[in-house]
Amino acid sequence: MNRQVPLKSKYLLIGSGKLATHLAHYFQLLGVEIYKWSRHPSEKFNSFLQITDNEQRLATCLNHSTHVLLAISDSAIEDFAKKLPNDKVKLHFSGALVTDEARGIHPLMTFHQHLYSLSEYKKIPFIIEQHEQAQTLQNWLPEFPNPSYPLRKEQKALYHALCVMSGNFSNILWREVFKLFQSRLKIPTETLIPYLEVTLKNFQMDPLNSLTGPLQREDQITLDMNIKALESVELDQLYKEFVKVHKTLHQQENLI
Repeated sequence: MNRQVPLKSKYLLIGSGKLATHLAHYFQLLGVEIYKWSRHPSEKFNSFLQITDNEQRLATCLNHSTHVLLAISDSAIEDFAKKLPNDKVKLHFSGALVTDEARGIHPLMTFHQHLYSLSEYKKIPFIIEQHEQAQTLQNWLPEFPNPSYPLRKEQKALYHALCVMSGNFSNILWREVFKLFQSRLKIPTETLIPYLEVTLKNFQMDPLNSLTGPLQREDQITLDMNIKALESVELDQLYKEFVKVHKTLHQQENLI
């Protein structure tokens, strides 16, 4: 009796942006060969580049693949996925999009221009849409050893909003502080690095009790002085809103 050998997954990565670049590098570090396709005629993002017609090159890549990984913009995912053969496993990496055309597996990480090490990639958590036949990342990408956590589709909007708020908003704040230290105070920006590092370390150690300074002390005199000083750089309203939000959340916590 012949024993059936499971079909080995073969991946086609679609895209040419930061995420596609990082995913391609991660696959390479894992020693997993993949096919790549992009509308941009670059060897970095395309297999079978000798085929000059984009659609023919895509068709050839699809013929060699079992899984299609859509590392493209949210607005392009659904239409692109609809055009793919139904026998392909279609995966996208958007943290916000919910579509029946592809399964969502979102890497909870920010991706910069520089590439990461294998150990750094392996630590990235993936948030996957709950599915009755696939409860972990390894159901979709068995070569990835990353931790993964299921999430109901109706929770994705809140999940992504929290990611943006925590990552992007804090980035905006630090960017403005760095700029003003340099332009207004004439203090080198590198002097802020130890403060930033310890602030993050304290938060990692005890997220719920890491707040310090006038907010934690409820020092209204100092808070008012801070707000007044920020008027000249038009950040006073932002400071006021943070104080307001902190007080509201603090009151809610005391009621629990």
